[in-house]
Amino acid sequence: MDNKNRFIIIVSAFSLLIMMSTVTFFIFEDIVKIFNMDEIVTFSWRTFTIFSIILFFFIFASFLFIMYCL
Repeated sequence: MDNKNRFIIIVSAFSLLIMMSTVTFFIFEDIVKIFNMDEIVTFSWRTFTIFSIILFFFIFASFLFIMYCL
């Protein structure tokens, strides 16, 4: 695999990871609203940022593992 293809894969993976983090956050937010747990769990932009970063690093670690195995 040459450097150009590897760069395209990495950029695509980062974009996908960011989108997955965002979508997952809003899914969890909707689940909390459906079950009326708004008083227990509050979602804010700070929560969104922390949640996205944590999810991003978990998925990024698995991505690095897959790239290492190739």
